[in-house]
Amino acid sequence: MDVLGTVRVLALTLAAFFTVSAAGASASVIIADAAPITSLDASGPTSESFTFLGGKWNPGANAAQGSVVQGPGDATWSIMGAGFSDVSGADTAHIGTTMAITALAVPGFLVGDYQALFDQALDVWASVSSFTNMGMVADGGVNAGASEASGGALGDIRIAAWEISTSTVLAHAFEPGNESVFGSGGSIAGDLHLDVNRTWRDDPTDTNADGDFDLFTVVLHELGHSLGLGHSAVSGSVMEGNYAGARRTLHADDIAGIQAIYGAATVAAPEPSSFVLLGALGLGFLSHRRLRRRVRPEPSSARA
Repeated sequence: MDVLGTVRVLALTLAAFFTVSAAGASASVIIADAAPITSLDASGPTSESFTFLGGKWNPGANAAQGSVVQGPGDATWSIMGAGFSDVSGADTAHIGTTMAITALAVPGFLVGDYQALFDQALDVWASVSSFTNMGMVADGGVNAGASEASGGALGDIRIAAWEISTSTVLAHAFEPGNESVFGSGGSIAGDLHLDVNRTWRDDPTDTNADGDFDLFTVVLHELGHSLGLGHSAVSGSVMEGNYAGARRTLHADDIAGIQAIYGAATVAAPEPSSFVLLGALGLGFLSHRRLRRRVRPEPSSARA
């Protein structure tokens, strides 16, 4: 069994490696915070297994805090280009420099397909919480962990294709944060790195029996870390620490975890003027239907 722990550098958590053993069997993972978290639902207290990494995104540009106090947040994301290194000192788990995102070599994928996949995966988390996916921005074009003034935080979550030196690690991500939280190098907070030495597929039916991996599943898991979640001990959850085949739908434990950080999803009520407009349109439609019936009555054999 491969046992992997949480690495803390600059008080950052190099979160939650998504792991797989050489034979494809599950590996043992040391969870950052193994203590169950108690939450409340309609039937009373329930014990959850989701864990926190320690930080969260707040509303606003590059806004984050180093503790979890439930409330809304948002983040942008970008895709790093080729040829960049880590200058934060927080990430030593790589060989060489970043590669073009197409180096992940998903069959049939062009750059736009990777962009769509990353956006959709982040939307999955946003759809069940008060976290807002602010969408893709142009990457800062600088090294990982470069100063925010030079573009190191463009976007908040920078996604890279990179060779990862640990043979059991598919991908890793950093907890939320910025230079205000972590100091120099803190712009690497939230960043997500995918190992180029894997056989990636866009396969919602992948079973972990053939040596390839569903990219959406791994990205969805790692983005959970980028938003502040640690591993879960719940079998079948997206945030379970080991790859066990495609999982593209959040488990109840995943939802409880992300809501514990950002709050439940809210649906904005229409503006009063919208009600007036909708009402007017509805009356107009009904009036039109009634007028048509008076001018062109239906045949007597028509059914109601």
